[in-house]
Amino acid sequence: MRLHLISPVPPAPTGTADYLRQLVDELIAARGPEVVSRLVLWDEVGPDHPGLMTRAGPLPVQPASRLGAGTMAPGDLAVVFLAANTFHGWIWGALARGLPVPVIAVIHDLSTYPLIRSLARKRLHGLGPADEKAALMDEHGAGAARLIAEFDALPETARYFILGLGLATRQASGLIVHSHYARLRLETERIVGKPLPPVRVARHPAPFGAVPPHAPERDAGAPFTVGSIGFFNPTKRNDVLIDAFAAFLRGLPAAERSDARLVFVGAIDEGQRGAATAHAAAAGIGDRVTFTGYVDEDALTAWQQRLDLQVNLRFPSCGETSGTLARAQALGIPVVVSNFAAFREEAALAHLPVDPPEEFEALLAVIRARHADWREGRPAPAPRRASTVPEPESFDAVLAAFERDLR
Repeated sequence: MRLHLISPVPPAPTGTADYLRQLVDELIAARGPEVVSRLVLWDEVGPDHPGLMTRAGPLPVQPASRLGAGTMAPGDLAVVFLAANTFHGWIWGALARGLPVPVIAVIHDLSTYPLIRSLARKRLHGLGPADEKAALMDEHGAGAARLIAEFDALPETARYFILGLGLATRQASGLIVHSHYARLRLETERIVGKPLPPVRVARHPAPFGAVPPHAPERDAGAPFTVGSIGFFNPTKRNDVLIDAFAAFLRGLPAAERSDARLVFVGAIDEGQRGAATAHAAAAGIGDRVTFTGYVDEDALTAWQQRLDLQVNLRFPSCGETSGTLARAQALGIPVVVSNFAAFREEAALAHLPVDPPEEFEALLAVIRARHADWREGRPAPAPRRASTVPEPESFDAVLAAFERDLR
């Protein structure tokens, strides 16, 4: 059985590409270097792509244009990695057309309908109106037509709670998610009579090159640094972070304010950068905030290792997994998350309420407490979980269970 891994690959600037590299290394560590002979990687790449660098050496990446019956054999298995950004558009198109072998779908974001809607209306990757409707039918049945017509008028929170995973759940023989919350939503938000493939929960693969526990390395005299890592978007509560950091700085003696900074590490479009820069300036902290834009893996790790507190807030959508959160946990970086959805299952320094006034006050309190520890040279308190659900199994163990089921 060959494993066809269908995903964005590095250097694609999306967390799923980094996830794939981490996953391949986990498979090699668990199954031995010989597993690479069974792996076939697919992405929208050209002939000059250098391949995926793994602990067993470079692994070739096949161009997505060749994906199909002629390149897959009976007994093979396709593992598709699904998220809600445009780097995955071609994968949704491949699912809509159908793959000739059993499929295991790895879901990185439950709220995929907005992306599918956009692709279908632009007729990208072969998607069209029928696919937009199919994405919703298993969850909403006849109500799908009304949701499609009125979607743009819905409140933002409501839009994020419409999943649109029908293209995956109809095609897949199994689903992999990264939280018990995600599994529960998939299993309960179905119309009676619409079967769902088996759903298993797997933990996020260990970040590339990280060997936990690994304490961040600090330069002598480095400032107290708070950061948000990954794609810059409104669901990450960046405005609240800017406001809370500004309030924190105002509470410091003037002489100490130059020893604190806020960083946003990750891709950010120019419109959002302009708005966020103006917001920071209006809050009086324009000179204490850095926006790096997209950085490569090594630079990402270097930035994370400078952090005294990583802020991983999410609302009204928390996706389904967070690579930047997994990296922080593996690197021993204190991290704060929202007390919401899948993030309740994650180990963190604190779990913050999502109601905006309470969120601001709680975040400000965490920043102040962490700064006090930093100033006195004390380590951060141990992370804790807000939920008592069981720890997930490794991705390798979950994938092996599906492989046994499909033999």
